[in-house]
Amino acid sequence: MAAFFRAMINSVRNQGYTKNQKIFIVEGIFTNIMTVFTTASFLTGFLVSIGMSDYHIGLMSTSATWSSIIALASIFLYQKMRRVKPFLVTIYVISKALLCFIVIVPFILGASSVVQNIVMLMIVAGYILTAVYNVGYNVWLMNSIERHNRTQYVYDRMFYIRIFYLIALIVSGFLMDSLESNPFGFLIIFLSGFAFSLVSFITMLRADESVNLKPRTHRISFREFIMPFRDKPYLKFLCFIFLYYICLTTSSCFTGVFLLKYLGISYIAYSGMNILTFIAQILTSKFWSRIERERGALFVIKVSGLIAVSEFLFYGFMTHATLFFLFLTPFLSGIGNSGYGVAIFTYRYELMPETNNEPYEAWFNGFYGLATLLAPMIGNFLCGLLPDFQNAVYEFSDFQILYLASFIGATLVVLLLIKPKKSDKDKQKQLK
Repeated sequence: MAAFFRAMINSVRNQGYTKNQKIFIVEGIFTNIMTVFTTASFLTGFLVSIGMSDYHIGLMSTSATWSSIIALASIFLYQKMRRVKPFLVTIYVISKALLCFIVIVPFILGASSVVQNIVMLMIVAGYILTAVYNVGYNVWLMNSIERHNRTQYVYDRMFYIRIFYLIALIVSGFLMDSLESNPFGFLIIFLSGFAFSLVSFITMLRADESVNLKPRTHRISFREFIMPFRDKPYLKFLCFIFLYYICLTTSSCFTGVFLLKYLGISYIAYSGMNILTFIAQILTSKFWSRIERERGALFVIKVSGLIAVSEFLFYGFMTHATLFFLFLTPFLSGIGNSGYGVAIFTYRYELMPETNNEPYEAWFNGFYGLATLLAPMIGNFLCGLLPDFQNAVYEFSDFQILYLASFIGATLVVLLLIKPKKSDKDKQKQLK
């Protein structure tokens, strides 16, 4: 294991990265380890343990995304700052403290509706601060990379992050199951997550200030604020993001509840699914990187998006009798999202101008956040309308039909809105 880590360190050193680029890799690793310890099955399990309802669990499980609506207001903060880095690192550590210390509340006040409300308030506040942070952080990150080298660096960075994310999933899953999912186990997991976030915080203190995050010489105008809407390619991209995520999140926000509460799988099994997902992501990361260089980001978004969506088709037929599907769905999710997640990131920066791109980043987060805010409400409403019956195919008909609806909707969105341009090689073949 020591040899493996030495090889990873040498690999980063030998890539010719700048100081900031190396720091963003290390920071990303520790931030994502913290994310493993405080989201997904662990957050769902903790919320179930304090008696929270399915709807509120679904809402909280997507709060990291829908809280990003607040990012729209953050551009007015950044334009007035002379130094952005102190602000970013400060709200980073505050947000992580709010998200990790929710486990302390039941130990102080016991289990009650008041505790549930305090926990929800802390989660939402933590993710609102995270949304504000992400706007400045993403611009800071992308400004540290030469435009021609962005795709390669982002894929390389995600490759390293996914390896350590995978290790964290394995360790945390075994740890939680060994502690038998008791309150003390959640306390250890979440506070360990905060310790990793402190390492990330200390690492960021060494990074240099971003050149393009300097204050403007004038207050941002309404014209600048709505500039993304005047940019037709970017507006089309925003519409795709909104529709794609509202279709998927309508059902995916309930996945933790569906697997842990209704299908009754263990935490180690849930972690095992995530482990398989990240193995698939790691193994296909270089593949998607090469495809994006050859065929472009839009091609990767379309193909990988369709692969990722196909996971929901199998959830539509998931029952106790078909749990073997859980060996397949992580691979579909991993292979698809390995390319989709990075391509979405690089493509939007291809569309953005090199300077004054904070409004573009803020509107992306706003559309993404609005979709994931509305989706749990829509999903909860539809579950109330869908028939509840059981037969050889449907054991949990409301959830299963909801997954099938997500699959159909997201597939149509990808097919109708993503139109990759033909590569030069394809054009040459047509001419021949």
